[in-house]
Amino acid sequence: MNCSAKTVTGICAALVILYAANIFCVHAVLSGYAGKRLAAETASAADMAADRISLTLKDIRSESLFIIESIAGQSEQSRAAVLSSFIQTKPEITEIVAADSEGFSWFTAGRAETPPIGADYSAEKSISAPLETKSTHTGQIRTDASDGSPYIEISAPLINPETDNTDGAVRIRISLGMLKDAAAAAVPEGMKTAVLIGKDGEMIAGDMSPSEKNMLTASARLSGGETHAFSPEEYIISYSKFNFDGNELTAAAYLPGGKVSALISPSLKSYAAASLAVFLLAVPFAVFIVRRYRSPYEKCGERMLETEKVLEPAFTEALKGKSGTEYTECFLDACEATVNSLRRVSEESGRCTAELVEKRTEHLKSEINELQRKLKEEYTKNTKKDQMMIRQSRLAAMGEMISNIAHQWRQPLNALALTIQDIEDSYRHNEINDDYIRDTVEKSMELILHMSVTIDDFRNFYKTNKDIMEFSLKRAIDEAMKIISASLKNSSIDIEIDCKHDVTAHGYPNEFSQVILNILSNSKDALIDNRPAGRLIKISIEKTPEGKGRIIITDNGGGIPANVIDSVFDPYFTTKEQGRGTGIGLYMSKTIIENNMGGKIDIANIGDGTKVTVEL
Repeated sequence: MNCSAKTVTGICAALVILYAANIFCVHAVLSGYAGKRLAAETASAADMAADRISLTLKDIRSESLFIIESIAGQSEQSRAAVLSSFIQTKPEITEIVAADSEGFSWFTAGRAETPPIGADYSAEKSISAPLETKSTHTGQIRTDASDGSPYIEISAPLINPETDNTDGAVRIRISLGMLKDAAAAAVPEGMKTAVLIGKDGEMIAGDMSPSEKNMLTASARLSGGETHAFSPEEYIISYSKFNFDGNELTAAAYLPGGKVSALISPSLKSYAAASLAVFLLAVPFAVFIVRRYRSPYEKCGERMLETEKVLEPAFTEALKGKSGTEYTECFLDACEATVNSLRRVSEESGRCTAELVEKRTEHLKSEINELQRKLKEEYTKNTKKDQMMIRQSRLAAMGEMISNIAHQWRQPLNALALTIQDIEDSYRHNEINDDYIRDTVEKSMELILHMSVTIDDFRNFYKTNKDIMEFSLKRAIDEAMKIISASLKNSSIDIEIDCKHDVTAHGYPNEFSQVILNILSNSKDALIDNRPAGRLIKISIEKTPEGKGRIIITDNGGGIPANVIDSVFDPYFTTKEQGRGTGIGLYMSKTIIENNMGGKIDIANIGDGTKVTVEL
């Protein structure tokens, strides 16, 4: 076998090995990528489910406490009417018990069976706790002995607004079956969800089969719900833990097995077919190249060897028998012939070098193109990440908006409820006349108008400004206060605003107001978690020596741990428990202030709280 045949055989063998290794590596890369992608999607779905479940529980708790608060100070007949209407209109409410200050029930209602009137509930914590502490109480999640369905009880005292005495307490039992729909609505199609409780991972709501339920429970016990269990060929499970009034809950997102293979199979088949086609074309092309052309350097080497073989006998024969001047002339002629031969070899080497430079240039161009492709992929990936963060920020803002609307409407709705009950009492006592109707309608319309104005305020607040404009910092802060003031008041948080100078700034007023709202919301959560009384937020507006506006917001909520304070502006970083924070609010605030408006935002611990400084 000659050199060319050996070379062709070696190239073919190398191409076969390269093809097999290429397919194996591509399969591994695609599998890893698909597995990571599906794991990330499952983890995100679990977090979204936890947020949705937490928001659902908070909404029903707020609504229940609002009903209890609205009947304080009314007659037992009016209270009973409101509670009866509430259990009839809310399918998730399964039982209501209202007891007097001694703990004896005077009103009961239930869907399965109605508890007896006059029963002694003073020994039950759900009644005794609000009577003793004059505060709301949330019990542990339990299972109904009759049908095995999970439930939670929320109770609150009935405090007489005139005497400030506790007239009794109301306990509302809430079925947690509705959490199944809440969790399912937060995940994409093809993914299943469940709500787990306790260290053993007992499932209290979900849409899984018995075998899937057993597998999920076992996985939760092994992992402790801390990290997602990842087995692409079998299943992918992600957990997201959160706390609801002392109840440790876990939202689980479950993706059945086989998704990785289904995701990469079409791409892998297409790539294998394309690679095979390239391989089949490469073999004859390699044979053709080897047989027709050989390496330029190989040619150069052969040429030099040939030159040496020719020159050696030529020198010997030409100088044989020569002496003196004749010997010198013959030697010079031979040297000239040698130089000419070497010149031709040098020219051949130059062509070899040019070919190598051209090949190296093509290789560098290929590397540059590959680098540009990777940069483009990274840019696209970062763009998608930013879009996802903006979407999550909007969802978080929507949840905050709904919560603030509930706080804003609580007082007018309570007043409307009292007005309706007053109409009923006046009708029974024949006290309705034209003046009464006129006054009642006028008061009711004022309340409804106030609620309508609240909606307009929220719509204007969340409207996006597309153009940069000059705006008043004080007015922008007032707009944020309209949104959150009721929530702060209901949480017993005092707020002080000190405006030394009404400074103006150039930028987007609504986005700036949203930044202020984010900061105030974080302060509110810190105060609720860390300070039972004396909660205070201060806002100071002043002008810097350079003529810029400076806003300083301080609270006495305990501050931020020193080891994490430098990370609070990072995306997805949060100090709140799972289900209560997205970790996007402060990141988006920093982006708005520093990137969109050319300002600066800093955060620091001071004394027993936190200080946020914004300069524009």
